[in-house]
Amino acid sequence: MKTPATTNDGPLHGPPTAEAQPDRPVRPAEAPAPAVPRTGGRLSAGLQSCLNGLGSVVRGSSVRFYVCLACLLLSAATMDVLARRFQLYFQKQSVPLKRPLAVMDQSKLLPEYRLHTRQPDTLSEDAVESLGTEEYLNWSIVDLDRERDDPTCVAHLLISYYTGKPNLVPHVPEECIRAAGAALVGLGRARIPVAGVGAPDGRIPVRMCDFELAGANQASLPGASTRVATFKVLYFFHVNGEYKTTRNEVRLAQSNLFHRYAYYAKVEVRFTDYSFRRNASEEASIAATGKLLRKIMPVLLEDHLADWEALNSDGTDEAAGRAQR
Repeated sequence: MKTPATTNDGPLHGPPTAEAQPDRPVRPAEAPAPAVPRTGGRLSAGLQSCLNGLGSVVRGSSVRFYVCLACLLLSAATMDVLARRFQLYFQKQSVPLKRPLAVMDQSKLLPEYRLHTRQPDTLSEDAVESLGTEEYLNWSIVDLDRERDDPTCVAHLLISYYTGKPNLVPHVPEECIRAAGAALVGLGRARIPVAGVGAPDGRIPVRMCDFELAGANQASLPGASTRVATFKVLYFFHVNGEYKTTRNEVRLAQSNLFHRYAYYAKVEVRFTDYSFRRNASEEASIAATGKLLRKIMPVLLEDHLADWEALNSDGTDEAAGRAQR
């Protein structure tokens, strides 16, 4: 039998044999590492745990993480400096009303208007919560220059006011009335002539909504009889001294970083005859809204809303006091 070929390190094939193993010097055993001095044990163990955790974070983090962290820290450090240097306001202060809307002077409606003998019911707690404010006026107003069967004889007016609530989503009839069971069948816009109330070119922009009620849902509209099938709602916002018609416009106006204060009021109206049985057409509603706003808006601006120009004259608490007078 042939002996398998070998090298200095053993056979060419197969596991090495005892005979093929070269003599190797035995390495002396290493001395144990000296013990780390401890002071009670707890401090060293806690410190080691923290270091291990920090090492894990560092090893698991990316360059992008540190870039983002640095950007956040830089933004936080410079935001206050920028706000002071350029007089920017990231958090808005509330603007109290001069007088609550609920105590609007009815005598100032005369001689063209007076309150209807049948007024809307007081809103329930759930309805107020849904409305988003306790500052509101909900009136049915009779136009004394019109016949009782005129579909614009009565204005159903709702004014609500909001301030001091950041990122509040404005309520709009397209959603609120539709949630009550009405179907939205049309949208439009108009610019109604109302002089002397700060509107651009003397015209207030309004948004128009066309709704339909069917069957039992007709009773869900306050003041409506079962004969009501369709109706028009016109509305707009007065926000930070300007007139707007959409949620996005309200948000954009309130997010102005150069304004220290923020508020908005929503004015909403629809028209019926004296018995609440007939609703006005679009053209008739626009004409009737112009006449009503020429009476209501001066009262709202002079007696209830703060003077926006005075409020922002110098950005001080004294200016805010003057705006409330």
